[in-house]
Amino acid sequence: MNFFEKAFGIVILLFISLNSSILIPNASSIETFNYNYLTKVSLPALAVTSSNTGVVTNLTVTVAYPGTGEVYFSADPATEIDTQSAARIAVLVATSILEIDYKKYDYFISIKSPSYIVGGPSAGAIMTIGIISALLNLTPNTNVAMTGMINPDGTIGPVGGIPEKLQAAAEAGYKIFLIPVGQEIVTEEKTVEQSTPFGTIIRYVPQQINVTELGEKLGVKVIEVSTIQQAMTYFFNNVTLQPGYFGFNLTFPPEVVQYFYNWKAQLEQIYNITMKQVTDLLKSGVYSSNLISYVNQYINTSTSLYSNAQILWSNKQYYSALSNIYQSDIILDGLYIILTTSTNQTNIFTYITQINQTYNSLLSEIKKVNITTITGMEGYIASLDRLNTANQSLNAAASSVVSYYNPSQMTYVYTLQDPFDLAIANMSVISARNWLSLSNVSSEPITSSTLYYVADYYTQYAKSVYTYYQSLANDVGVSTDLDLISNECNNALNYFYSGDYPAAIYYSIEVIATSTKDIHMIFDTDMLEYIIAEINNAANILNNSSYKSLISIAYLQQVQNLLSQYNQTKDSSYLTSAISLAVESSIYASLFSMLSGINMSNITIQTQPQTLSTTGSQTSSSTMSTTMIPNAYIILIIVIVIIVFVIAGAYALNKKKEKEPSSTQ
Repeated sequence: MNFFEKAFGIVILLFISLNSSILIPNASSIETFNYNYLTKVSLPALAVTSSNTGVVTNLTVTVAYPGTGEVYFSADPATEIDTQSAARIAVLVATSILEIDYKKYDYFISIKSPSYIVGGPSAGAIMTIGIISALLNLTPNTNVAMTGMINPDGTIGPVGGIPEKLQAAAEAGYKIFLIPVGQEIVTEEKTVEQSTPFGTIIRYVPQQINVTELGEKLGVKVIEVSTIQQAMTYFFNNVTLQPGYFGFNLTFPPEVVQYFYNWKAQLEQIYNITMKQVTDLLKSGVYSSNLISYVNQYINTSTSLYSNAQILWSNKQYYSALSNIYQSDIILDGLYIILTTSTNQTNIFTYITQINQTYNSLLSEIKKVNITTITGMEGYIASLDRLNTANQSLNAAASSVVSYYNPSQMTYVYTLQDPFDLAIANMSVISARNWLSLSNVSSEPITSSTLYYVADYYTQYAKSVYTYYQSLANDVGVSTDLDLISNECNNALNYFYSGDYPAAIYYSIEVIATSTKDIHMIFDTDMLEYIIAEINNAANILNNSSYKSLISIAYLQQVQNLLSQYNQTKDSSYLTSAISLAVESSIYASLFSMLSGINMSNITIQTQPQTLSTTGSQTSSSTMSTTMIPNAYIILIIVIVIIVFVIAGAYALNKKKEKEPSSTQ
């Protein structure tokens, strides 16, 4: 075998060896990355160590294009699951604020700490800022640090260890420290040792700390923020907040107002008929004085709601007025059920059967609806929501029917524990039919492909939010609506995979809204501030959208009414109702802005990031430059070419030596 044959054999073996090394990962389903460019930014993430001291960890966010929406998270040392869940929520919130399709990128998030840190979601807000920085090619200010969990609606939730984190930020040289709103005053336990003749007694004494005053002593300005948008104004230059809620006019289109007039006439007719029925029954003389007194108290409440509705209507607060009449009708309907079932218990089953038939009839009708416009989608979602309420109330009423044996009558007696459940179910079906009628209002067309895209987005969002909420609820030992949210998440996925995209969108929204509301209820210390943040967010979206969501405007109007009642009474139950509606208003404003295809942020996204450098006492310089990722096969070809050139050179040298005369001794 000559030299050339040997060399050729070596090349073949190298080719097989190298090609096999590339094919093996594919056979093992090992994922390889092939991006056009990567962008990376580093920011400080404040944490608390296991010894209860503050530490500045290094957060690195890398955004890769093109991607599929994957989020990769790593931590050194390893951290808790809620930190990982927070990373995905941070991606969804950041891309939602910028109205970017999150599936066009992949996201790599890394946290490195010099010491073991206590796990938790407190890095969620700074992760969101990092992702926004990478996507928009904005240089973050290097003198700003922040702590706070990220909520699914873009608000910043409370965290622990703020004084310790502030101390660490000051030592690292940061001059501005952003904290969640409502956490200026924190309470921590101070260890006090007291010597006695019997030994040392250790006590833990609660101590209030004003972090603003502590920051002044440390040379750091402490600022409370409630939303990511607020935080952006401190991290990025030339970023300002848009005018808020109080600059937004909560008006409905004239065509929709005409529908409201029809609804009002219907609800008032129900009010008048049912009021007469109840008062006539009270005059029959067959009821006890205690029952009559009970009924009269509720009649007064119903009358008050009805009277207030007329005032609200005259002030063009149409939805709030309709809500008041609706509530007054529920009360009267409930009273009628109480009176009629107390004298004839078989009426219980008659009412349940009648309402159930009406419910099923409308549900069948809704399933046949062909959604072709955005207003039609609004009517469908609002109708489905009220049917969902009707179903829950109807089931609650049916399960609350109890029986006991009456020995004097030698028969079983049936009673309805909460007659108002039946009344809510009955009126919810009526409200559902009214909202469905809005499908006839003309508006922008909507395609099935758009519904698919939006459903896909929101079902993924719902899954992430549910996982995040589950981890947070488990941390604090609270599971307010966990079972309900789990069922709604399953419904969203089932409807999506069965091709019912409008229903998938509705149940996804329910998952996001209920989870977000619960997170606020569990963690937030300043509920009023977060309500204002929510309604400002909704109003800003509505201001920048060509299509103004009717549901969002309606709920904002009702929030305005609830806040007015809270200011008059200081009854916190009004805030509880307000936060729920404010969250839904914000989410629905975003949903229908997406459906109408309007960019609500008005921010131009650069497709090719430029160089971006960030420096800080605790952060490594971060660049956002274009980084090409070579293909594995290109590497293979380059290696083979080099080998061929080497062998060719060796071959030529060998031939040259063969031509030279050999010397003899």
